[in-house]
Amino acid sequence: MTPEQIDLPIHTTADVERAHQLVRAFSRDAGLTGRDVDELVLATSEIARNLLKHTSAGGSVSISRIEVNGEQVVQIEIRDSGPGIPDIGLALQEGYTTGSGLGSGLSAARRNVDTFTIDSSSEGTTIRLHKRIKRS
Repeated sequence: MTPEQIDLPIHTTADVERAHQLVRAFSRDAGLTGRDVDELVLATSEIARNLLKHTSAGGSVSISRIEVNGEQVVQIEIRDSGPGIPDIGLALQEGYTTGSGLGSGLSAARRNVDTFTIDSSSEGTTIRLHKRIKRS
């Protein structure tokens, strides 16, 4: 049986790997299959790595199964208490980077989920990823 919610602090690359494993297991148990699982894991990993790169305080990943507009979804919520994202539109552009990366993390994450939302301020950032559980 899938737990209702899993919460994991993110402070190290080992925590990102653990989140990757937990998202994979939780998603499968919740009813996602094949490519949907892989896409959600990829999106989570991209955002969690960005969290480590851009905030010294770390953050957290919460994994849950919720209902949205009558559909069951796996929700990943990634939070940090970093400086925030000053220009979300710019940050979502393919190739935009504030460092040495390729600038594809946020845009890749957004492409791989059904719903992608960002709330950001000077107190931190919350990103929510949703992947619909398809009925067989």
